[in-house]
Amino acid sequence: MNALLISVMSIAIGAWPIVPFAGLEVLLIVVAFWVVSRHDDDFEQLEFSADTFYWSSRNGRRVSEMQGNVAWLSMEWQLVRGHRLLRLRYAGKEVFACNGVADGEERRLQAGLAQVCSKAALLRAPLFSA
Repeated sequence: MNALLISVMSIAIGAWPIVPFAGLEVLLIVVAFWVVSRHDDDFEQLEFSADTFYWSSRNGRRVSEMQGNVAWLSMEWQLVRGHRLLRLRYAGKEVFACNGVADGEERRLQAGLAQVCSKAALLRAPLFSA
């Protein structure tokens, strides 16, 4: 609305070169909302049952999934660009999980995963080292 008002006022006082910039402002706002809306539905989940696991993730339009037998799953924490990510390996496929975990929540997540996976001894590397 402001861009339209600025455009009309600019034309009225003879400053018509301002009009394209007001249109550009509206276009940039539309593009920003479009980019944000593409990631509204982003998620990541990791589920364990007695002998199977299921991981799925959606980032933008890309959907990734991995599932299989817990006994053959390898998990380890790895430092990637300053963030600790959980690397999952199964059947020749490797993915990084826990991308949206806040720094303070990492230890709670680590404790939960260690509890869930303790019977199968899945965590093969030290989770937090100096």
